[in-house]
Amino acid sequence: MRLEKIFYKGLELHHYANTAYPLKPTSFREYRVKENDKIENLLNESWKKVKEMTLYVHIPFCEKRCKFCEYVVVSNDDKLKENEYVDLLLKEIDFYGNIIDKKNIVGYDMGGGTPLYLLENNLERITNKMFKRFDFDSNKGLSIETTPVIAANNYEKLKSVHDLGYKRISMGIQTINKKLLDSFERKGSIKIDKTATENIKKAGYKRLNIDIMYGFLHQSEVNFKSTVLFAIDLQPEYISLYRNRYKGTKLEYQAKDVELSKVNLQYSIAYNLLNDNGFVANIGKNTFSRIKNDYGTSEYLTKRVIEGTAYLGLGLGAQSYGHNYLSYNEGAEVIVVSGFTP
Repeated sequence: MRLEKIFYKGLELHHYANTAYPLKPTSFREYRVKENDKIENLLNESWKKVKEMTLYVHIPFCEKRCKFCEYVVVSNDDKLKENEYVDLLLKEIDFYGNIIDKKNIVGYDMGGGTPLYLLENNLERITNKMFKRFDFDSNKGLSIETTPVIAANNYEKLKSVHDLGYKRISMGIQTINKKLLDSFERKGSIKIDKTATENIKKAGYKRLNIDIMYGFLHQSEVNFKSTVLFAIDLQPEYISLYRNRYKGTKLEYQAKDVELSKVNLQYSIAYNLLNDNGFVANIGKNTFSRIKNDYGTSEYLTKRVIEGTAYLGLGLGAQSYGHNYLSYNEGAEVIVVSGFTP
């Protein structure tokens, strides 16, 4: 195939030509390990060679899956299933606690889904178990995620979680355009976003990240610019830009109509506005920080992306990267344990 043809095919399929890893279900097929005893041996041998690491816990629950969501999420208000999930998660933590032993934990994220969707008791159970089974650095670097609706209506839960040790919190407002939010089947409004931000700051969080999204078919330059300016006015410590990827979402059918030029223009608009207002991002990063010498990302993500630190993912569909393997837990689009040396 001619290089020119490949190049233009990449432009045509720009929403799919990303760095998702593994690249497809057949990636590294020859390296897969399927037998339970071999998997456990691989894990034991791999983690022996790691001195420090980070942790990620996946909470798959949301009030409702937004149409742009590409993550491992189940929409469920059945608290019995929530309790069952947490019970199983605690067993998984115990399993890896025996393998990891006293490795130095230098970052920990609880993501989703929506972690603050859980009952306070379950958030406490998970956090206490993590502290019990893993050896956290004195600067724990705990980070958690919420939605504006939960943060606006559950101040006491915000405060309780902060007191558990989560000092960084990330909240996705995504867009302030009500018509877009309704089309995504996502609750939200300017009033909710403001109340949520006020509650987060009142609860004691000094490291607030706000997520906004771009690259939607019916998102104009004007309404995207309004969202960026609104996020800046909320005065968070960090703002992260997330491009809508379409793949695996309920909006995938729209991908063909969104040109790369539109995506790039919207990013440029946000980049210039953020820089003009004191938010700076390192090259290649999508999180902008107004705090000097602070990348803006959680310790987990900073260590993982910048320093290549090994990470362990716990929960449905979570990804792990050890000394010589890459794996996805059950529930991911790709389920693979790859024992290979990059």
